[in-house]
Amino acid sequence: MMFDDSFPKPTHALDHAALFEVGCEELPAGLLPGIREALFAGAKNLRKEFRLGDGDVRVYATPQRLIVFLLDLPERQEARVERVMGPPARLAGTLPDHPSPQAAGFAKNQSVSLSSLFFLETPKGSYLAVDRSLPVFSTKEVLPELFSRLLKELPLSRSMRWGEGAGPFLRPILWILALFGEDVVPVGVCGQNSGNQTRTPRSMGFLEQTVHHVSHYAGLISDWPLTVDTGLKKKMICQEIDTTVRMESDSGLLPHGAVWVYDEELLVEVADLVEQFRAVVGTFPSGFLELPQELIQTVLRVHQRYFILKDKSGNTLPNFVCVAGNPRANLHVIRSGYEKVVRARLEDAQYYFDRDRKRSLSDFSRDLSGLNLFPGSGTYLDHARATRDLSDWFLDHVIDETGLSRADLSRMLGRISPVYKADLATGLVREFTELQGVIGGHYWKWENRDLIVKQDSESEKILLEARAIAEHYHPRFSGDSLPESLLGRILAASDKYLYLVAAFKAGLSPSGSEDPYAVRRAGTGLIAIVADSGWSLSVNDLALRSAGVFGENDCYLPLLNFFLERLENLLGKDAPILLVRAALVSPSEPIALSCRRLSFQKTILSDPSLPVLVTLYSRIANILDKGGRQPQDIRPELLVEPAETFLWDQVVSLGLSGQGGWSLLGEAGEFDEIWRRSLLLVDPVTKFFESVLVNAPEETLRANRLALLGTILSGLEILGKLSFLTQLLLPSQEGAGESKSG
Repeated sequence: MMFDDSFPKPTHALDHAALFEVGCEELPAGLLPGIREALFAGAKNLRKEFRLGDGDVRVYATPQRLIVFLLDLPERQEARVERVMGPPARLAGTLPDHPSPQAAGFAKNQSVSLSSLFFLETPKGSYLAVDRSLPVFSTKEVLPELFSRLLKELPLSRSMRWGEGAGPFLRPILWILALFGEDVVPVGVCGQNSGNQTRTPRSMGFLEQTVHHVSHYAGLISDWPLTVDTGLKKKMICQEIDTTVRMESDSGLLPHGAVWVYDEELLVEVADLVEQFRAVVGTFPSGFLELPQELIQTVLRVHQRYFILKDKSGNTLPNFVCVAGNPRANLHVIRSGYEKVVRARLEDAQYYFDRDRKRSLSDFSRDLSGLNLFPGSGTYLDHARATRDLSDWFLDHVIDETGLSRADLSRMLGRISPVYKADLATGLVREFTELQGVIGGHYWKWENRDLIVKQDSESEKILLEARAIAEHYHPRFSGDSLPESLLGRILAASDKYLYLVAAFKAGLSPSGSEDPYAVRRAGTGLIAIVADSGWSLSVNDLALRSAGVFGENDCYLPLLNFFLERLENLLGKDAPILLVRAALVSPSEPIALSCRRLSFQKTILSDPSLPVLVTLYSRIANILDKGGRQPQDIRPELLVEPAETFLWDQVVSLGLSGQGGWSLLGEAGEFDEIWRRSLLLVDPVTKFFESVLVNAPEETLRANRLALLGTILSGLEILGKLSFLTQLLLPSQEGAGESKSG
């Protein structure tokens, strides 16, 4: 989410601004980016909900304080008339003299007279409705509730209570500052009451400071050695690192042309760790460069939060850059301390790396017999063995673009399936758990180093196998990359599938918000791989394949619902949920085809023809639902009315009659073509309804006309469950209570 994080200047413009600051004990740096986004989204939504204009919102989060500015606030809420929909018109009775109980109850609930009610036509039919004016309060009256809700609704997964009446919150709250101009906004939340006090940074003693006005606060922050603007702080840290690297290159500590590796994720975390900063270059023995690059980077970047340095040729240097939080400390002492920590971690890594390579992965895999996956679902060794058959099953459904034969791919999977989990038993992975899979890939290359040096087709296969082992944990989290190689995707899909089936059969399926074994993550990763790869697999195929895996316990239906929910969740990240549900036509349809339908539906949402086609679909569906959907062939000789004959001729001319008319287009994912041909039928169908009695007294005529409509409906349904699109096109039916937010 992009938002302006430049800090406001202390001007008279802040006379119409509100300030909300929460001071607390040190917040985890890794959570601050998410907190910023949640604060910004929450403040924007609440400002809109409370009708306080569309002015700017600024949010900041440092380890010790959360800050929110609401700029350009009006003195009072905006006046608004809201339309509220009630019961269907058929249940209204005769208004206003003889209202039905439903109509009378609706008027009472909305605090309006019966004469204020009117009928509203929608694509779904006629409904009772009312336009009502919402109450208007002053901004000062609504800000306490707004600020209180902003903090309470902050999505924090690790909130705790910090004593009687304190919390729940991520860390103990020390103070709350809430102002509107110069007035204190009374807020009571998480056991704390607001006031006009803030505190100086820790480098200035962490002293209480009275704030007289919002602009006074902006001036204080600008004067203190405290940069709350994350974007500005990142730029300042980058400049500091650039200057330090250049100076150390000039002094000879670094080779000429040395550069630091820009790492946005690490830079954000470092910026959230320190208030003041100083860049320091450290060194470690060059012999450690023989270790795998991922291992060195894990020690420096993940464990110590240091930046990598490379020479002008792109080779990793035996140096690093760290950002110290105390610029006044002795440089030699700081550098020496950082170097000792790095050297110790790399020595540990070297020890395990050398020791592990004295054994083969096959030898390590036998140690997996003592590691249980889940109670009653076998060990990790059983898991690895089961991967062999499952990977062949996935291989039967893939689109191969590697140039290798199916037999070659199967043999390669057969070689690595027994050992791809073996690195879990190695000392290096037990010490550096982040490198699961990656280390297995390196050890596989080490075992087959004599074959790799030949640089022939077999050596290429070994490298592909090592890459697949290294990739098989991907995606490891939401937003992570998928495996890049086909072999890696098959291995990853097999691994995730076996993991979640084992969890279901062990009775450890996720429930509600509880998912301690990350089964949902495995399911989402599996669905993402299948969808992105275009494999010919449906959620029904995945659920059916579970039979016989890790015992005979049947979990088909729970798995089917689970896979459907995961697919809906995955697609719902980039589309409205109603649109996603409209795209998911059948659990037996290939997942990739459902994804293509969703992509198509996104393109027609703003098409002016969509409401027309959706209305037509609803009308046909209602008629067929009442008449009973019984598939049968159309008999052209029974088409006696000109309008129905014309409609049938159009269906035939568009190639939509008989076996495979619509379905062949649907199976090929030709949704654009189905859409084009459907639009050509709108006028003929409209004339059909105007001129032809569908429910004719003669049973044969009636059945034939229903069959004709059924042919058209079968094509429209390939475009998706259009009933959900009907709901997307409906005006909001949500009412409003008498709350100040309106």
